[in-house]
Amino acid sequence: MRDLLRALPLVTLSLVALPSCAAQEDSVTFSVSPVDLEHVREIVPLGNLNPPGHTFPTDHVYFYLDDPERPRDVVAPAAGEVAWIHSFEEADAKIVVRATASSYYYVGHVAPDPEIRAGRTVAAGDRLGTTSGRSYALDLGAVDERLTLSGFVRPERYPADTVHCVSPLALFSGPLRSRVYALVRREGQDKDGRIDIDRPGTLAGNWFLEGLPPGPESFAQENWQKHLAFVRDVHDPGILRVSIGGTIASAGTFAVSGNAPDPTDVRPETGAVVYELLDARFPGACAGRLRVQLLDSDRIHVELFPANNPADQFGAGARVYTR
Repeated sequence: MRDLLRALPLVTLSLVALPSCAAQEDSVTFSVSPVDLEHVREIVPLGNLNPPGHTFPTDHVYFYLDDPERPRDVVAPAAGEVAWIHSFEEADAKIVVRATASSYYYVGHVAPDPEIRAGRTVAAGDRLGTTSGRSYALDLGAVDERLTLSGFVRPERYPADTVHCVSPLALFSGPLRSRVYALVRREGQDKDGRIDIDRPGTLAGNWFLEGLPPGPESFAQENWQKHLAFVRDVHDPGILRVSIGGTIASAGTFAVSGNAPDPTDVRPETGAVVYELLDARFPGACAGRLRVQLLDSDRIHVELFPANNPADQFGAGARVYTR
């Protein structure tokens, strides 16, 4: 089976002009789960990491299925009009539903029913298709275009799905909301997760290899390997994660020995710091030493060295990343 969260190349796009008639200005509410919760093992909130496609904290949540290869009905959690369908490969698509004038939601890794096309109106609970069997989870994302996340240093670099992202879990109503949150695997009171954790003037957050375009095109598939992030674990926010898309090393997500230094404490005046990266596949094993220095508030110098190297100075493999 393919990797759980591996993003897939875009093959076809079916779209329709976004509706104006179905356009109420109130926020969307989910009255139905997109998949029967009896078949959901757990829910991963906003902020999952899975490089290279998701080097940065992910802007949608995951409903992990109890039997991923078995097709399960996928239904509309709220009424709206199908705005467009991204078909990644045969019988695997992302269905986007415009719910109000300013909000839409989407479900991903779905095999759409033949009658589900751009322009079709759906009611809450209407079947959209089945799970595709090409992922361990069903994606669910929600967007409110009236809101812009404040935690990105350069919001103009991000796609609309990301910069206007809201927690889909918070949109569920009544007793259903409690059932949904009960399935979320995350320590602490905040079960929604978060994706915008840049701290201006510090190391914390997302970084792009210098030279990438300044707009959302920096998220094109050919640029995934040029992303780097110093963020928090989606399940336990107390744990520091270094997420590498590629370029300086093979793609991967790493813990840090000693869980320090905190990226929010690393500033230009701090000088160079070294993170001892730990490979999750081999607990306690050092995967390398990452030397990082903020050149100014928006640029870092970074290089990964072998585990047996003290990483006491930058070498030929150093790269510059920017906000």
